[in-house]
Amino acid sequence: MGAKPTVSKRDRNDYEKNPHPIVCYFGSWAHYHKNETFEIEDIDYNLCTHINYGFAKIDEYNYTMLMFDPWLEDHLEEYKRFTDLRKKNPHLTTMISLGGWYEGSEKYSDMVTNVQMRQRFVKSAVDFLVKYDFDGLDLDWEHPGARGGAATDKENYVKLLEELKVAFESEGYLLTAALSPGKGTIDHAFVVPKLNELLDWANVMTYDYHGGFDNYLGHNAPIFHRPEENEELERSHPGMDYTHFTVDFTINYFLSLGLSKEKMIMGVPFYGRGWTLMDAQHNKLHDEAKGMSPAGWIGGEPGVLGYDELCQLFKKNETSDWQTTGDPYYLAPYSWTKKIFMGHEDVKSIKCKIAYLKSKKLKGAMVWALENDDFKNRCGDGKYPLLNTVYSMLNGKDSGSMECPYGNIYPPTPTPEPTTTTTTTTTTQKPTPSPDTPTPVPITSTTPGDIDLLCSRDGYMPDREDKHDYYQCENIGPHEWRLTKKSCPLGPSGEQLIWHQELKRFLLLSALVLIFVTGLDAVAKRDHNDYTKNPHPIVCYFGSWAHYHKAEPFEIEDIDYDLCTHINYGFAKIDEYNYTLLMFDPWLEEHFEAYKRFIDLKKKNPNLTTMISLGGWYEGSEKYSDMVTNSEMRQRFVKLAVEFLIKYDFDGLDLDWEHPGARGGAATDKENYVKLLEELKVAFEPHGFLLTAALSPGKSTIDHAFVVPKLNELLDWANVMTYDYHGGFDNYLGHNAPIYHRPEETEELERSHPGMDYTHFTVDFTVNYFLSLGLSKEKMIMGVPFYGRGWTLMDAQHNKLHDEAKGMSPAGWIGGEPGVLGYDELCQLFKKEGSDWHTTGDPYYLAPYSWTNDIFIGHEDVKSLKCKIAYLKSKKLKGAMVWALENDDFKNRCGEGKNPLLNTVYSMLNGKDAGSMECPYGDVIPRTPAPTTPTPKPTTPTPAPTTPTPAPTPSPTEDPVDFYCSRDGYMAYALDHHKFYQCENIGPHKWRLTLQPCPGDMTWVQAHKKCDGPPDVYHQ
Repeated sequence: MGAKPTVSKRDRNDYEKNPHPIVCYFGSWAHYHKNETFEIEDIDYNLCTHINYGFAKIDEYNYTMLMFDPWLEDHLEEYKRFTDLRKKNPHLTTMISLGGWYEGSEKYSDMVTNVQMRQRFVKSAVDFLVKYDFDGLDLDWEHPGARGGAATDKENYVKLLEELKVAFESEGYLLTAALSPGKGTIDHAFVVPKLNELLDWANVMTYDYHGGFDNYLGHNAPIFHRPEENEELERSHPGMDYTHFTVDFTINYFLSLGLSKEKMIMGVPFYGRGWTLMDAQHNKLHDEAKGMSPAGWIGGEPGVLGYDELCQLFKKNETSDWQTTGDPYYLAPYSWTKKIFMGHEDVKSIKCKIAYLKSKKLKGAMVWALENDDFKNRCGDGKYPLLNTVYSMLNGKDSGSMECPYGNIYPPTPTPEPTTTTTTTTTTQKPTPSPDTPTPVPITSTTPGDIDLLCSRDGYMPDREDKHDYYQCENIGPHEWRLTKKSCPLGPSGEQLIWHQELKRFLLLSALVLIFVTGLDAVAKRDHNDYTKNPHPIVCYFGSWAHYHKAEPFEIEDIDYDLCTHINYGFAKIDEYNYTLLMFDPWLEEHFEAYKRFIDLKKKNPNLTTMISLGGWYEGSEKYSDMVTNSEMRQRFVKLAVEFLIKYDFDGLDLDWEHPGARGGAATDKENYVKLLEELKVAFEPHGFLLTAALSPGKSTIDHAFVVPKLNELLDWANVMTYDYHGGFDNYLGHNAPIYHRPEETEELERSHPGMDYTHFTVDFTVNYFLSLGLSKEKMIMGVPFYGRGWTLMDAQHNKLHDEAKGMSPAGWIGGEPGVLGYDELCQLFKKEGSDWHTTGDPYYLAPYSWTNDIFIGHEDVKSLKCKIAYLKSKKLKGAMVWALENDDFKNRCGEGKNPLLNTVYSMLNGKDAGSMECPYGDVIPRTPAPTTPTPKPTTPTPAPTTPTPAPTPSPTEDPVDFYCSRDGYMAYALDHHKFYQCENIGPHKWRLTLQPCPGDMTWVQAHKKCDGPPDVYHQ
């Protein structure tokens, strides 16, 4: 690996000299917590001996180590601020943690199977630690052999640790790992005695035993199990494991398998897990529950409340109806109201856990996570009451104490011998299967770990004994799986269909149930003309995630239902396995009745139309592309879409599949998109449902995605997204939604600004191009953005249009999205006393842009909205679409009245200024004739400085990036089997294409999407 001549590392003994390490995890995403963010400067660097920064990740294609959130580092220097904590406490050790629950196993499993890829990863890990000055690596691959892993992970995990240890020793780096506490995972993941040899220590995650992912009330981290929690109770509570899911069992099991006490760091949670009660009477341990408790106002995670949230809830004595009791077996408290049950921690239970740890003579404690403690002293117990307790009991004034206020830290009954325990696993099935789903057959196993053996990942597996049957695995929470056996249905001719594992997605989906759009219950709907009678529709998108906006949430009740004619609820999604239409965020519906409150807006305005929008940018194309390729699955999707609209009383569907043919799609998407619309239209007509679609504005997307004349026939209208043309994803300053391009924005300027497209990326070009391809003006709704896109300047002098920029601007305090500021944020910035913002209006863009010494934003205001609506009227288009309601100044923070942008759209289209063509920034008539069908020109984006040699530009008759980039990822390079193409989507309508070499003599294997060997096997 080579020495690091420029980096001086402390001796390893500096890291290891603490008699009782206190390893603290810091979740970097706490920067985005709403209501109370947690920053690096909030860390108490004197109470922890080691702090792990969570998380880094690995690249899913070349398996190198990457930042998880590069924006935090690029814009806020997170890593530097984190490692600089050592300047305040020279004895502190700062490490990077790699992985985490959401990373799963698949990438890690693929990487460790191949010696060259392991070596590549190990080298990248050393380089990463050197570059960012970390003191070591904490490997948080939690479930080798499961959740996307393979049976070989157990031995390969050892190989990875061996190679990391060799590489790290010469550099003095620490190597630790986070270990899952479940017996099934331990058995299939870890060669435990090797951990003593290879790790500095192991952080055992003794928590997440029970939570809202279970069907019955329990505790997140019980030390012992209760006497009644035996095999008989487990049989009556399907899916539950009480005797194995305790801190004491996990510790004893690891010890029995050979893990040294001197290598074991025991996990201590600073949060609780919660349930929503079935009713107020079902509030006792083991009672059946409805699901997860609502998300907290700080962390925002359903089923979880940090101690910082819990202590505040409990302190509201005058209004709180919380009741709390301490359990003498769990040695921890649980609390409940009429609706919620929480199994959690407090200062007393933390004393018990540390006393238990000391009674077992373990090395030290690990805490998850710093941001969940009461770090602001909101509850009056001092800052960091839980962490201070850990420190005091291990390394401070109470280090000699064995106090446990909740009971005895020694087992109340003899602990079962872990190595001889027999596990009986019973999978659960839904109480009432839907008519379209084959009845699940319960699987009962008497072999420990059968579920882990079958469930190597979520999804479907074959039944090795009967080709007509298959298994479904569902991950229902940490260390929890649901396994059901299903039978293939009968085919059209009465024959029983056969499970095909290789084609499980396609064959399963065409074979599960053949559903046709017939037999739907009649539902009284308004006449279709009621929805379309507005001469100028104003279609408003509502982003349901605005409920989670920090600083200023936007709720359904904040919508002005009189200014919009149609409101689209964003978003629904489709299931990636059976392609049915699903809620995107079921928690909002289940706990806040979001759909009902949304639909009920029609009670306040009977002329309002409320629709559901399906898709969105983050949904990509792959699932949609797979679904439309198969006639039966399209029919299944269409039937269930109708049922979805009926069930939740929506007036129609807005299809927001933005990039057919790209971003995971296929060349056939263009024709199949038409088939989908045809079938939706036929199914919707008897019910009077509207059918609309959101269309991307980029020329290449239009060419590859849409048979434009068919849109007139099949859609009630098309919402054209005339925005996101330029932003911080570009390397040069510009504007989010320019109406025209500037005179100097020519092909010559594009050549000098690699990756930029000025002449095609304007509102005027998109509108004219759609019209030239045959889209009727009567079907075109033009998009209007209520936000701006921004850049971070290279320096204060580079603040002019087309200047090179450093990257995206920082996230705003409300929306929290890097590179984007809503008008609600912008107007407050501009109004702020002492503001150094400068603003100018552009006579070609017909919109303003603003800058400071650090930031540049191309945005909208009331005047530019007048210009956009005047332009729309000059083109005689049907109406306007706005993205999105939550970005307007809906609270009137800036003194222009509530919703100033939306009021402008309404006034100019359907209100007092409907006859106006006012555009304060210039003339809405083009200065030069707009091209209609320009000749495509090649573009070769400049790769980032760290990327390999860029790929050669394809033939000028092709659009180069779209030609290769049918989806994000990697493609074969036909001229050399030792190389491959990498496609990266770097923003709306923006791609980066690079040619990369395989390591050593390895060869690219397209089927595996990775470099492999030996080379000669794959040359064909």
